[in-house]
Amino acid sequence: MTADGLGSAYRNGEPSASSANLTYEREMRARTAARGSVPFQIVMAAAFFLPSVRSCSRIETPLEYASGSWPMAIGVVPPYVLAAFFAFGTAFAWMRRQAPNRTLLASSRIALAVTLGSMLALIAAGSLHASVLGGCLLGAGLTLLFVIWLGTKPLGDGWIAWRTRLLSFSLLSTPHVLMMGIAVFADVHERTTQSQSGIGARAFVISWLAQVGLIFRSFLVPAAPRR
Repeated sequence: MTADGLGSAYRNGEPSASSANLTYEREMRARTAARGSVPFQIVMAAAFFLPSVRSCSRIETPLEYASGSWPMAIGVVPPYVLAAFFAFGTAFAWMRRQAPNRTLLASSRIALAVTLGSMLALIAAGSLHASVLGGCLLGAGLTLLFVIWLGTKPLGDGWIAWRTRLLSFSLLSTPHVLMMGIAVFADVHERTTQSQSGIGARAFVISWLAQVGLIFRSFLVPAAPRR
């Protein structure tokens, strides 16, 4: 397309070929990242039923932690529920061979808002241990900064918007990852006599890191050209 033709397309409100290609590449990168994250999200969701962090004499599952009290349940359960939700949502859109629709996008927004709200409620109630409270403050702060940053950017739709939700989920899971990461770090580097972490904590942390890496990589590495 010539420069005159390109200008005419813009004047007529039609996207240029280069603009369409750029949008396509962004959509493909977002779709690839979302699909590639599904196995990691399944592992994170399954970790809810696996031994994760030591409590007194034994390593307990997140399910056992959550059953102890309602503040603990509010703090522990959301990352696992969100992991299962995003795995299901991505798989559902994939099977339909379509980008996530408005219903999925709206549902994900509600789920993320409820999770952030519960985190802030726990912080306000002061019902967390100091180390966990610091992690919650960090996770909430990162998420709020991310939301502010999004306010200055076009959100897009389809897979691009879905990838944005995945990144929000990753940020909201930061406190959980820090809590379990401390236990995993103690086992790997301090070599304590009693293991502080179980297979669930290790699986969640590794899968979270893989998901975050995959999402950030999608912002940097161009997708294959359209054929």
